[in-house]
Amino acid sequence: MDMEKKVSVSQFLRAAARAPGARTRSRPKAKAAPPPPSPRPAATAPSGPPKDWRALAGGRPVPWWLYGTILFATTILAIAGVNKQNNVPTPAPPRHYDVPQSQGPAAWSDTPPSPAPDHTPVAAPEPSGHSLANLSLIVTSSYSVWYGVEDGFFDVKNSNFVDVKDLTILCLDYAPSGTIIGKHIGTVYQIFPARQTRSIGRFRIGFVDPQSTGTSCEIIDYKPA
Repeated sequence: MDMEKKVSVSQFLRAAARAPGARTRSRPKAKAAPPPPSPRPAATAPSGPPKDWRALAGGRPVPWWLYGTILFATTILAIAGVNKQNNVPTPAPPRHYDVPQSQGPAAWSDTPPSPAPDHTPVAAPEPSGHSLANLSLIVTSSYSVWYGVEDGFFDVKNSNFVDVKDLTILCLDYAPSGTIIGKHIGTVYQIFPARQTRSIGRFRIGFVDPQSTGTSCEIIDYKPA
């Protein structure tokens, strides 16, 4: 009787173990070691354009005008770069003597060249002053005496840069001893142009002393014209 109960209990346990959803004890399995990491290939930079140009257009063929536009733009940029290199002006060397020494070498390197000096001759301005020393009285003929009246013949040289007029002339008579025995003053009311010589013809000096042996005359005053 007891044997039959034991057999039936063991059968029941085995049947329960085979039933779906039954919990069974299992030994824990040992974890497998992870595989060693494989070496990563070295990264290389892409060289050149992609072999398949259709990838740029989403799988569609690239239109012909796009190739032409790219080629035209590349040609224009290349020509512009060459012209820019050829048109670079050559900087002029600095001229150090145009820069004060107090500014130092920093200013010398940035100094532009000075223009060439102008050697054109410049005429000196004509002076506007005048003086009595620039008037000369020139005797053109010997003094003449007629009935005690003496006359003189003169030219007037005006070396001034202005015209003059109304010349005052002083004449002195000398005795044989050199003593002044006569004095005569007269005025010539004429205009004498600048930088010219003009004759005044006969000039009446006046009555002369019979003892007079010589006469001298000079200009002592004038007026600007």
